[in-house]
Amino acid sequence: MMCKTEDNTFASDENILSISKRLIRQNKEAYEVLANQVNPRQDQVDIAKSLFGILPKDADVEESRAERLKA
Repeated sequence: MMCKTEDNTFASDENILSISKRLIRQNKEAYEVLANQVNPRQDQVDIAKSLFGILPKDADVEESRAERLKA
């Protein structure tokens, strides 16, 4: 059984459209904020950071390239 206030309360199409547009806008803003906080390449960044310090300080790129091409 519905009470009288529920029976007489209907949202107009304009109200529904307005609410829908507001929710879409808020969701879009939330997703943009989230996307800016999340780095999709975090695994690659972590791998690169793990490689720092592996090469000796006196490593020479040209010398390394020559060694690699000899093999």
